[in-house]
Amino acid sequence: MALIRVGDVVRHSGCPEWGVGHVLEIRGSLAIVCFEGSDRHREFRLPATQLQVSQESMSAPPRRCPHRTARPSSRKAAVAKNVASFEDVLAQFRSAFPQGFASDAWKKERTERDAVFARVRETLPRERWRSLAASGVEELGKLHRAVFHGTTLLHPVQAMRVSAIKDGAFWVAYASWAWDDSPEPAAFDLLVAGLSAADQATWPNATALRGVIHPATDLLVKPDSVKRVAASLHHELGYDSKPTFAGYRKLLDFAGVVRSRLESESMKPADLWDVCGFVRFGGKAQPAGVGSDGAKSREAGE
Repeated sequence: MALIRVGDVVRHSGCPEWGVGHVLEIRGSLAIVCFEGSDRHREFRLPATQLQVSQESMSAPPRRCPHRTARPSSRKAAVAKNVASFEDVLAQFRSAFPQGFASDAWKKERTERDAVFARVRETLPRERWRSLAASGVEELGKLHRAVFHGTTLLHPVQAMRVSAIKDGAFWVAYASWAWDDSPEPAAFDLLVAGLSAADQATWPNATALRGVIHPATDLLVKPDSVKRVAASLHHELGYDSKPTFAGYRKLLDFAGVVRSRLESESMKPADLWDVCGFVRFGGKAQPAGVGSDGAKSREAGE
């Protein structure tokens, strides 16, 4: 596999309809690519095995992706620019859920988690998972995809690509990470290595199933939401965009900070799934005086 550099012309092996692409930027472990036949720029975690360097040329390759003109070059800058205060997040949460985590509307938020856990227990209990990892990874992949089908916990394309992994060692590590009460860091490292090989090493992919199976102690991490709520609390996260076990421990500490703050406001999250749900809600909350279109409202004195 050729090393991808800024300025390379590439093709995507799985999406030939995108045509040739231009590597615009290498940002840490991400390659930013603009394809001729795609409606937006694409981000690929390196090493991006599906990108093939081409000897073709692009007529006047773009200096920057035309679909990125409205987006800051830094995700961190984008998050910091439009962050509600924690008080605003609380007020909006209480407006949507008047009884807090006891609200009937909030209980519906837990329904999907419960349905996924029921499917896991029925189709992928720990021993069956480990048995299939040794002798039937294709069947295991299909079952994994079935578990997440129709949910919002993972992006459907991500779920499909994770399910296509055929490395038995990856699935053994995934089982240990998802099921064990106190998993070893090595299991997490092997899980992330397998996800990286499939270009799927994201926080949701690494944490969704553990968060479902162990809601009292573990997290489903949605990075942008976490960043926004951390910014609202002026909390320094200090974790990498690529999943690491040390980063996960820091995120657990952050969840503890959020939980303590909620409890100080007479909110009573039942478990970390409630805390995660609040963080996901907070990641979508608008700052006071900002409308859904991102512009300041007339009521705010525009």
